[in-house]
Amino acid sequence: MCAQAIVDLLQRISGGDCYLDTKILHLASGNGQIGQLLSEQGFTELYGQDGSPVKRLMLLDKGYYKDIETFIVGK
Repeated sequence: MCAQAIVDLLQRISGGDCYLDTKILHLASGNGQIGQLLSEQGFTELYGQDGSPVKRLMLLDKGYYKDIETFIVGK
């Protein structure tokens, strides 16, 4: 649902299909589900953030994100 809302918004703003190279930063990437859904929609510029170095490696292995930053938001 969240991924579809992003797709719908970018389609309206761009007026076509040129939105697929939009850079997206997914804060608190967790298990990467949103990255997977956006990747399946054709997005190629996905970046993530998570506080766990272990999750960073797991997310990079999944291949949906170009890069994952590890930091705690608010610190």
